[in-house]
Amino acid sequence: MSQSDNRELLSDVGRICFKCFLMTMGVLLVWFAAFTQAGDWAWEFQSQWFNELSKPEFIQINYYGMTFLKLCAFLFFLFPCLAIKWQLKRNRPMNSA
Repeated sequence: MSQSDNRELLSDVGRICFKCFLMTMGVLLVWFAAFTQAGDWAWEFQSQWFNELSKPEFIQINYYGMTFLKLCAFLFFLFPCLAIKWQLKRNRPMNSA
């Protein structure tokens, strides 16, 4: 694999990671909007299955889940994307006149 193939592959992986980060943030926004708008209904629905689930526990589970998703998005998608972009920019070949 040549140097230009490696750069192209890294560039593609960086774009994929960024798109995955954006999609994960979209899922997080939808989750947050659904939780804030239909939280009571969701708790009532879930409490039918889990009889001992209190409303504070339900809220805590949702916030922990959103926090976990956000941390995973940053750790697995945004940070690798930034590292790839930084490496590609650092190793840019010099243009000759």
